[in-house]
Amino acid sequence: MAVTFAVSIRRDLLKKGTWEQALGLAADHVGFCGADEGTLLAEEAHELGFETESWVLDSGQAPHERDWLAQLEEKRPAVLFFESLNDAHELRARLLQFLPGGSVTDPVEVPDEDWDAAWRRSFTGIDVGNHFKIRPPWSEEAGNSGVLIINPGAGFGTGTHETTQLCLEEIAKASSLRGKRVLDFGSGSGILGIGCTSLGAQVTCVEIDPLANENAMQNAALNQQTLTLRTELDPAWDAVFDVVLANILRPILIEYGADLWRAASSGALFIYSGLVEEDLDRVIESVRTLGLVLPPQVTKKGDWRALSFRKP
Repeated sequence: MAVTFAVSIRRDLLKKGTWEQALGLAADHVGFCGADEGTLLAEEAHELGFETESWVLDSGQAPHERDWLAQLEEKRPAVLFFESLNDAHELRARLLQFLPGGSVTDPVEVPDEDWDAAWRRSFTGIDVGNHFKIRPPWSEEAGNSGVLIINPGAGFGTGTHETTQLCLEEIAKASSLRGKRVLDFGSGSGILGIGCTSLGAQVTCVEIDPLANENAMQNAALNQQTLTLRTELDPAWDAVFDVVLANILRPILIEYGADLWRAASSGALFIYSGLVEEDLDRVIESVRTLGLVLPPQVTKKGDWRALSFRKP
Protein backbone atom coordinates (compact mmCIF):
# COMPACT_ATOMS: atom_id res chain seq x y z
CA MET A 1 0.00 0.00 0.00
CA ALA A 2 1.28 3.47 -0.87
CA VAL A 3 2.00 5.93 1.93
CA THR A 4 2.18 9.67 2.31
CA PHE A 5 4.05 11.64 4.98
CA ALA A 6 2.16 14.06 7.22
CA VAL A 7 3.54 17.12 9.00
CA SER A 8 1.16 18.51 11.64
CA ILE A 9 1.07 22.11 12.85
CA ARG A 10 -0.53 23.22 16.14
CA ARG A 11 -3.36 25.57 15.21
CA ASP A 12 -3.25 27.45 18.51
CA LEU A 13 0.30 28.59 17.69
CA LEU A 14 -0.61 29.86 14.22
CA LYS A 15 -0.92 33.61 13.84
CA LYS A 16 -3.20 35.16 11.27
CA GLY A 17 -1.82 34.45 7.82
CA THR A 18 0.69 31.83 9.00
CA TRP A 19 -1.31 28.90 7.66
CA GLU A 20 -1.49 30.53 4.26
CA GLN A 21 2.30 31.10 4.41
CA ALA A 22 2.84 27.42 5.29
CA LEU A 23 0.64 26.37 2.37
CA GLY A 24 2.67 28.58 0.05
CA LEU A 25 5.90 26.95 1.19
CA ALA A 26 4.39 23.47 0.81
CA ALA A 27 3.20 24.22 -2.72
CA ASP A 28 6.83 24.82 -3.76
CA HIS A 29 7.56 21.12 -3.26
CA VAL A 30 6.83 18.74 -6.12
CA GLY A 31 5.90 16.06 -3.61
CA PHE A 32 3.18 18.12 -1.92
CA CYS A 33 -0.12 16.27 -2.28
CA GLY A 34 -2.66 17.92 -0.02
CA ALA A 35 -3.61 19.71 3.17
CA ASP A 36 -6.19 19.37 5.93
CA GLU A 37 -6.92 22.62 7.73
CA GLY A 38 -9.29 20.84 10.09
CA THR A 39 -13.06 20.72 10.25
CA LEU A 40 -15.58 21.88 12.82
CA LEU A 41 -19.21 21.62 11.72
CA ALA A 42 -21.61 24.43 12.62
CA GLU A 43 -23.75 22.15 14.77
CA GLU A 44 -20.67 20.96 16.70
CA ALA A 45 -19.59 24.57 17.23
CA HIS A 46 -23.04 25.35 18.62
CA GLU A 47 -22.88 22.38 21.00
CA LEU A 48 -19.47 23.54 22.21
CA GLY A 49 -20.86 26.99 22.98
CA PHE A 50 -19.10 28.98 20.25
CA GLU A 51 -21.05 31.94 18.97
CA THR A 52 -22.69 31.29 15.63
CA GLU A 53 -22.73 34.85 14.33
CA SER A 54 -19.80 34.16 12.01
CA TRP A 55 -21.01 32.29 8.94
CA VAL A 56 -17.96 32.98 6.78
CA LEU A 57 -16.59 29.57 5.83
CA ASP A 58 -13.24 30.69 4.44
CA SER A 59 -10.85 30.89 7.39
CA GLY A 60 -8.76 33.31 5.37
CA GLN A 61 -11.64 35.79 5.63
CA ALA A 62 -12.96 34.99 9.11
CA PRO A 63 -11.61 37.09 12.01
CA HIS A 64 -8.83 35.31 13.90
CA GLU A 65 -10.82 35.45 17.15
CA ARG A 66 -13.48 33.34 15.42
CA ASP A 67 -11.07 30.55 14.57
CA TRP A 68 -13.04 27.98 16.54
CA LEU A 69 -10.57 25.17 15.83
CA ALA A 70 -7.80 27.14 17.51
CA GLN A 71 -10.00 27.61 20.59
CA LEU A 72 -10.75 23.94 21.16
CA GLU A 73 -9.27 22.51 24.35
CA GLU A 74 -8.53 19.30 22.45
CA LYS A 75 -6.37 20.81 19.75
CA ARG A 76 -6.90 19.69 16.17
CA PRO A 77 -3.78 20.30 14.14
CA ALA A 78 -3.52 21.49 10.58
CA VAL A 79 -1.80 18.87 8.44
CA LEU A 80 0.30 18.96 5.26
CA PHE A 81 0.82 15.79 3.20
CA PHE A 82 3.81 14.81 1.03
CA GLU A 83 4.72 11.90 -1.20
CA SER A 84 8.36 12.17 -0.16
CA LEU A 85 9.80 11.90 3.35
CA ASN A 86 12.64 14.23 2.31
CA ASP A 87 10.15 16.91 1.19
CA ALA A 88 8.28 16.59 4.48
CA HIS A 89 11.49 17.00 6.52
CA GLU A 90 12.59 19.96 4.39
CA LEU A 91 9.29 21.76 4.86
CA ARG A 92 9.32 21.16 8.61
CA ALA A 93 12.77 22.73 8.84
CA ARG A 94 11.59 25.79 6.90
CA LEU A 95 8.43 26.15 9.03
CA LEU A 96 10.45 26.09 12.25
CA GLN A 97 12.29 29.20 11.05
CA PHE A 98 9.19 31.28 11.82
CA LEU A 99 7.12 29.04 14.13
CA PRO A 100 7.83 28.24 17.81
CA GLY A 101 9.63 25.02 18.69
CA GLY A 102 7.24 22.15 19.28
CA SER A 103 4.63 23.63 16.97
CA VAL A 104 5.50 21.35 14.01
CA THR A 105 5.71 17.58 14.40
CA ASP A 106 8.22 15.26 12.80
CA PRO A 107 6.83 13.64 9.63
CA VAL A 108 4.84 10.45 10.15
CA GLU A 109 3.78 7.85 7.63
CA VAL A 110 0.07 7.87 6.76
CA PRO A 111 -1.25 4.88 4.77
CA ASP A 112 -3.43 5.79 1.82
CA GLU A 113 -7.07 4.92 2.30
CA ASP A 114 -9.88 4.48 -0.17
CA TRP A 115 -11.96 7.31 1.29
CA ASP A 116 -14.71 6.79 -1.25
CA ALA A 117 -15.10 3.15 -0.22
CA ALA A 118 -15.07 4.13 3.44
CA TRP A 119 -17.79 6.71 2.84
CA ARG A 120 -19.89 4.20 0.94
CA ARG A 121 -19.71 1.85 3.89
CA SER A 122 -20.80 4.61 6.26
CA PHE A 123 -23.75 6.00 4.24
CA THR A 124 -26.58 3.57 3.62
CA GLY A 125 -29.41 6.09 3.39
CA ILE A 126 -32.18 7.35 5.63
CA ASP A 127 -35.97 7.42 5.80
CA VAL A 128 -37.53 10.81 6.52
CA GLY A 129 -40.94 10.22 8.05
CA ASN A 130 -43.27 8.13 5.91
CA HIS A 131 -42.74 10.27 2.84
CA PHE A 132 -39.14 10.16 1.62
CA LYS A 133 -36.63 7.33 1.36
CA ILE A 134 -33.15 8.65 0.59
CA ARG A 135 -30.62 6.15 -0.72
CA PRO A 136 -27.15 6.28 -2.33
CA PRO A 137 -26.75 5.13 -5.96
CA TRP A 138 -25.21 1.81 -4.85
CA SER A 139 -28.24 0.88 -2.72
CA GLU A 140 -30.27 -2.14 -3.77
CA GLU A 141 -33.34 0.09 -3.44
CA ALA A 142 -32.08 2.58 -6.01
CA GLY A 143 -34.63 2.79 -8.80
CA ASN A 144 -37.56 1.77 -6.64
CA SER A 145 -40.65 3.96 -6.68
CA GLY A 146 -40.59 6.67 -4.01
CA VAL A 147 -36.83 6.49 -3.45
CA LEU A 148 -34.67 9.63 -3.83
CA ILE A 149 -31.13 8.88 -5.02
CA ILE A 150 -28.43 11.16 -3.57
CA ASN A 151 -24.75 10.71 -4.35
CA PRO A 152 -22.91 11.84 -1.21
CA GLY A 153 -20.68 14.87 -1.58
CA ALA A 154 -18.63 16.82 0.94
CA GLY A 155 -21.02 18.99 2.92
CA PHE A 156 -23.73 19.13 0.25
CA GLY A 157 -26.54 17.40 2.14
CA THR A 158 -27.61 13.75 2.17
CA GLY A 159 -30.69 13.96 4.38
CA THR A 160 -28.92 12.86 7.55
CA HIS A 161 -28.91 16.33 9.12
CA GLU A 162 -31.89 17.38 11.20
CA THR A 163 -32.39 20.63 9.30
CA THR A 164 -32.76 18.79 5.99
CA GLN A 165 -35.18 16.36 7.57
CA LEU A 166 -37.26 19.21 8.99
CA CYS A 167 -37.54 20.76 5.52
CA LEU A 168 -38.47 17.47 3.85
CA GLU A 169 -41.13 16.81 6.49
CA GLU A 170 -42.62 20.27 5.91
CA ILE A 171 -42.54 19.70 2.14
CA ALA A 172 -44.45 16.46 2.64
CA LYS A 173 -47.11 18.29 4.68
CA ALA A 174 -47.71 20.86 1.96
CA SER A 175 -50.74 20.63 -0.28
CA SER A 176 -50.12 19.26 -3.78
CA LEU A 177 -46.93 20.60 -5.34
CA ARG A 178 -47.82 19.44 -8.85
CA GLY A 179 -47.14 22.29 -11.25
CA LYS A 180 -46.01 24.62 -8.43
CA ARG A 181 -42.92 26.80 -8.85
CA VAL A 182 -40.35 26.25 -6.10
CA LEU A 183 -37.24 28.25 -5.18
CA ASP A 184 -34.57 26.36 -3.21
CA PHE A 185 -32.16 28.97 -1.85
CA GLY A 186 -28.82 27.51 -0.74
CA SER A 187 -29.64 24.25 -2.45
CA GLY A 188 -26.43 22.26 -1.87
CA SER A 189 -26.90 18.71 -3.16
CA GLY A 190 -30.34 19.62 -4.51
CA ILE A 191 -31.99 17.15 -2.15
CA LEU A 192 -34.87 19.46 -1.22
CA GLY A 193 -35.48 20.46 -4.84
CA ILE A 194 -35.41 16.83 -5.96
CA GLY A 195 -37.89 16.01 -3.22
CA CYS A 196 -40.17 18.69 -4.67
CA THR A 197 -39.71 17.61 -8.30
CA SER A 198 -40.63 14.06 -7.27
CA LEU A 199 -43.97 15.56 -6.19
CA GLY A 200 -44.45 17.30 -9.54
CA ALA A 201 -43.00 20.77 -8.83
CA GLN A 202 -40.84 22.92 -11.10
CA VAL A 203 -37.72 23.82 -9.08
CA THR A 204 -35.14 26.58 -9.38
CA CYS A 205 -32.06 26.14 -7.19
CA VAL A 206 -29.76 28.97 -6.11
CA GLU A 207 -26.32 27.91 -4.85
CA ILE A 208 -23.02 29.82 -5.00
CA ASP A 209 -20.79 26.73 -4.66
CA PRO A 210 -19.96 25.30 -8.11
CA LEU A 211 -19.01 21.92 -6.61
CA ALA A 212 -22.40 21.71 -4.90
CA ASN A 213 -24.12 22.58 -8.18
CA GLU A 214 -22.20 19.83 -9.94
CA ASN A 215 -23.33 17.39 -7.25
CA ALA A 216 -26.93 18.63 -7.61
CA MET A 217 -26.86 18.08 -11.38
CA GLN A 218 -25.61 14.54 -10.85
CA ASN A 219 -28.33 13.87 -8.28
CA ALA A 220 -31.06 15.26 -10.53
CA ALA A 221 -29.88 12.98 -13.36
CA LEU A 222 -29.83 9.98 -11.03
CA ASN A 223 -33.47 10.68 -10.23
CA GLN A 224 -34.39 11.43 -13.84
CA GLN A 225 -35.49 14.88 -12.70
CA THR A 226 -34.71 18.39 -13.91
CA LEU A 227 -33.49 21.25 -11.74
CA THR A 228 -32.82 24.79 -12.94
CA LEU A 229 -29.53 25.81 -11.31
CA ARG A 230 -28.53 29.44 -10.67
CA THR A 231 -25.65 30.94 -8.71
CA GLU A 232 -27.55 34.03 -7.53
CA LEU A 233 -31.02 35.44 -7.11
CA ASP A 234 -32.40 37.19 -10.19
CA PRO A 235 -33.59 40.78 -9.56
CA ALA A 236 -36.28 40.17 -12.21
CA TRP A 237 -37.96 37.54 -10.03
CA ASP A 238 -41.10 39.28 -8.81
CA ALA A 239 -43.95 37.20 -7.37
CA VAL A 240 -42.65 34.19 -9.31
CA PHE A 241 -42.53 31.32 -6.81
CA ASP A 242 -45.27 29.40 -4.98
CA VAL A 243 -42.85 27.83 -2.47
CA VAL A 244 -39.57 29.22 -1.07
CA LEU A 245 -37.15 26.86 0.71
CA ALA A 246 -34.06 28.07 2.57
CA ASN A 247 -32.09 25.65 4.71
CA ILE A 248 -29.28 27.99 5.62
CA LEU A 249 -27.96 30.06 8.54
CA ARG A 250 -29.76 32.94 10.22
CA PRO A 251 -27.54 35.84 9.01
CA ILE A 252 -28.09 34.84 5.38
CA LEU A 253 -31.85 34.43 5.87
CA ILE A 254 -32.03 37.94 7.28
CA GLU A 255 -29.70 39.46 4.66
CA TYR A 256 -31.61 37.99 1.71
CA GLY A 257 -35.05 37.90 3.30
CA ALA A 258 -36.43 40.87 1.34
CA ASP A 259 -35.25 39.37 -1.98
CA LEU A 260 -36.87 36.03 -1.17
CA TRP A 261 -40.09 37.75 -0.10
CA ARG A 262 -40.23 39.74 -3.32
CA ALA A 263 -39.63 36.62 -5.41
CA ALA A 264 -42.62 34.85 -3.79
CA SER A 265 -46.18 35.11 -5.07
CA SER A 266 -49.12 36.00 -2.82
CA GLY A 267 -49.95 33.06 -0.57
CA ALA A 268 -46.57 31.44 -1.17
CA LEU A 269 -45.34 28.90 1.37
CA PHE A 270 -42.00 29.63 3.04
CA ILE A 271 -39.94 26.93 4.78
CA TYR A 272 -36.86 28.21 6.62
CA SER A 273 -34.42 26.00 8.53
CA GLY A 274 -30.78 25.89 9.61
CA LEU A 275 -31.89 27.66 12.80
CA VAL A 276 -31.47 27.11 16.53
CA GLU A 277 -33.88 28.33 19.20
CA GLU A 278 -32.00 31.60 19.80
CA ASP A 279 -32.33 32.49 16.10
CA LEU A 280 -36.12 32.37 15.93
CA ASP A 281 -37.12 35.78 17.32
CA ARG A 282 -34.74 37.69 15.04
CA VAL A 283 -35.73 35.77 11.92
CA ILE A 284 -39.46 36.08 12.67
CA GLU A 285 -39.12 39.81 13.35
CA SER A 286 -37.23 40.29 10.07
CA VAL A 287 -40.10 38.63 8.17
CA ARG A 288 -42.73 40.65 10.05
CA THR A 289 -41.13 43.84 8.78
CA LEU A 290 -41.69 42.49 5.25
CA GLY A 291 -45.42 41.94 5.79
CA LEU A 292 -45.86 38.65 7.65
CA VAL A 293 -49.22 38.62 9.46
CA LEU A 294 -49.81 35.20 11.01
CA PRO A 295 -47.20 33.70 13.39
CA PRO A 296 -45.00 31.04 11.76
CA GLN A 297 -45.31 27.39 12.68
CA VAL A 298 -42.19 26.15 14.49
CA THR A 299 -41.09 22.52 14.20
CA LYS A 300 -38.21 20.97 16.14
CA LYS A 301 -35.71 18.17 15.75
CA GLY A 302 -32.90 17.98 18.28
CA ASP A 303 -31.40 21.45 18.70
CA TRP A 304 -32.61 22.55 15.29
CA ARG A 305 -35.72 24.48 14.27
CA ALA A 306 -37.71 25.15 11.12
CA LEU A 307 -40.21 27.92 10.39
CA SER A 308 -43.20 27.56 8.06
CA PHE A 309 -45.38 30.51 7.09
CA ARG A 310 -47.22 32.03 4.15
CA LYS A 311 -46.92 35.37 2.44
CA PRO A 312 -50.26 37.21 2.70
